[in-house]
Amino acid sequence: MKSTTPPLLDRTRAAAFSALPFVILAGLAVGLYFPSLWGGFVYDSRLQILTDSFIHDPSHWRDVLTLRVMGMDVLDSNRPVQLASLMADAFIWGRDPFGYRLTNVLLHALNGCLLFAVLRRLPGRGGAARSPGLWAAVAAVLASALFLVHPLGVEVVCEPSNREDLLATAFVLCALLSAMRAAATGRGWLAALCAGGFTFLALGSKETGVVAPVLVGAFVLLFPGKSAPRQRIILAALPCLVAILFLAVRFFAQPAESVIFVSKPGYPGGSLAAAMAIQPRIFALYLTNIFHPANLCADYGIYSVHELPLSLSLWIVGLATAGMAVGCWKDRRILLASAGIAAALFPVSNLVPIYCAAADRFLYLPLALGTIVPLCLMESKWTCRHASLHVLVFAVAAAAVLLLAGTNKKVQAVWMDAETLWSTCVGRSPFSISCHVGLADALLRDRNWSAAKKRYLLILKMPGGKERADVWAGLALCDDAEGDRSGACEAAKEALGKDPFFASEAKMIQGLRCEAEFAREFSGLLARYHVAPAQPEKAAKTGGH
Repeated sequence: MKSTTPPLLDRTRAAAFSALPFVILAGLAVGLYFPSLWGGFVYDSRLQILTDSFIHDPSHWRDVLTLRVMGMDVLDSNRPVQLASLMADAFIWGRDPFGYRLTNVLLHALNGCLLFAVLRRLPGRGGAARSPGLWAAVAAVLASALFLVHPLGVEVVCEPSNREDLLATAFVLCALLSAMRAAATGRGWLAALCAGGFTFLALGSKETGVVAPVLVGAFVLLFPGKSAPRQRIILAALPCLVAILFLAVRFFAQPAESVIFVSKPGYPGGSLAAAMAIQPRIFALYLTNIFHPANLCADYGIYSVHELPLSLSLWIVGLATAGMAVGCWKDRRILLASAGIAAALFPVSNLVPIYCAAADRFLYLPLALGTIVPLCLMESKWTCRHASLHVLVFAVAAAAVLLLAGTNKKVQAVWMDAETLWSTCVGRSPFSISCHVGLADALLRDRNWSAAKKRYLLILKMPGGKERADVWAGLALCDDAEGDRSGACEAAKEALGKDPFFASEAKMIQGLRCEAEFAREFSGLLARYHVAPAQPEKAAKTGGH
């Protein structure tokens, strides 16, 4: 018997059903992060957005769009797409944190939808087409939801300066979707151009965009589909060529000297050998935070992993690696995910010196790719053969989404304002100078002079604390507010001796040594008391200019 339903109505219902998962995922992301929209600027965004004028000056659009910015001494100069995104927000919102946070939330929601599209288009275990049924769609929704609600994403979503990870992930997923399109239709030329373009945008957002050519190449190799051999070669080669050219420009165009990055990054532990002994502990910390995200921190430091014995860390990393190896042997999709995760973690594995040895934001893209693993578990033959087990696995995934969403809300509350963020981080990483300085500066902004002074004095007792000019300058402001002119002058002289840029408000802001209000108040103190450097010769030597 033929259906009497009009064809247009059938198509409308089909389109609505296809769009429903995207609506659910976008609604989940926006609803979960909605309270965070009323938070303030925290962490690096206080300098990049509130203090630095670069993104607020429309004349710099030409520098960004022509990539000339990659040769300029600007924060994130090697990430022009990130700068363009922040400049667009600056044009619309000025210095209002609401708009920047809103853009981040919408990008996170977009990444959840793109991830769902990737998971739905992934071939089956042996490269065959997967079932288009309801259970397959539910599995992809649950896997995408795990990514959207995981607390590790909070640092990226709630900190506008970390938008680079959101953008890089979006373009990496788009590049992978281009390869999937080529495999499904056999139209490799257009897909290659799209994959190359998305690779450029991903690398222009952050260096982890190098994952794009790796994923495209791995997918072409593992799931060739209908594309011809020549098209597959072009599809895999073009993103690689784009990546090589971009990275060459990135390294050769960077300025020889910088007034922002005066000190060079170092290895954790002081040497490559020490860093390689610490790195397994960092990986073990990452794995712990994935499965038990109860003690996330904005700045871990070396001491955050000192309680993890190297032997235990090697066991944890070894078991995880063995589990992924078994998964790769059983399912090509897990092999694809493993290639992407390895490529994403390689640049931040401390093989070369980087400013931050460990950070939750490093896991944003690997977490998205890692959702392929629970998807494969929900679709495994062993699970599907037993109806009760199949339902149980889906129920566990749904319960995990709910539990992670609850933890996510708690972590969001930490990232609402600077004082809450840094006071929490000091409790979790008590030996991190960055955490203590962040808390002291937040107390100073709140005019809590006594608490700020105690914090600055504590920092001076920590290794390396006496070498920080911003700590001495903050102590000077606290002493001045409490009426201790002598103490303020002595602390101010120490600040000038550690960094000559603190003698000028304009130079402090140019070098992003501190926030604009801090620079203005310290310059006022210097002018009122006619403070000059105590040891000019030493200041000139240690300033690095």
